[in-house]
Amino acid sequence: MLNTPSGNILNNIVSSRSMSVYSAKNLLSAENRRRCITMLKSVSQIRMSAEEPAERSAVLIPLCMVEDDVSLLYTVRSLKLTKHRGQVCFPGGKEDKSDTSLEETALRETEEELGIPRRNIDIWGSGKSIIGRFPPSVLPVVGYIKDFDKLTLNINEKEVEKVFTVPLKYLCDCDNIGHTQFRYYSTPVYMAGEERIWGLTALITHVFLNCLIPENGYKYKLKFVRPLQKPLKASL
Repeated sequence: MLNTPSGNILNNIVSSRSMSVYSAKNLLSAENRRRCITMLKSVSQIRMSAEEPAERSAVLIPLCMVEDDVSLLYTVRSLKLTKHRGQVCFPGGKEDKSDTSLEETALRETEEELGIPRRNIDIWGSGKSIIGRFPPSVLPVVGYIKDFDKLTLNINEKEVEKVFTVPLKYLCDCDNIGHTQFRYYSTPVYMAGEERIWGLTALITHVFLNCLIPENGYKYKLKFVRPLQKPLKASL
């Protein structure tokens, strides 16, 4: 950073430009919305299994405004659940026979878990279904929660332990991102205060931020160290 008068002016311009990348005016504009969904649909499908799962599910990627910051909403699964309890996730769940589409699945599950009426969520579109190691497949659906107020949420305590939001500018800060490597792939890990966003939820977050944030506002590159094919020979 420059400490000269002209340098301070330049620093202020750079800082202002950086903040404008994450502004609601920029991120939530009709143009950026179209660009985001177009990119999301063009991303290669994430597939960890060759088999097509019989069951389908959908999650909502819920954008919202919190204290003038465009943010993402996450839930922590109830500790009373038998599967994935205490894990951070997006609201969502399995497709129901009464659902007319997977977008409706995401809306229905969000209303059941958090009490947010469907009419309060503006659906932008969806990406490609993710085929994990185990069923069901997961379709990420992007939506904006209008007039969001955390205090008005009606949380279903049987399914949700807690709810928290994270500003996008925080998620895009590389100092808040790590990664977990598995044998053939790696996933990001976002440090969100007391919570860690990891696994499939972190992977969806990573893909979404790459599509939503313009002007190189999200610069994190997922790291992967290729495993050695042969053991190293001991040097004599």
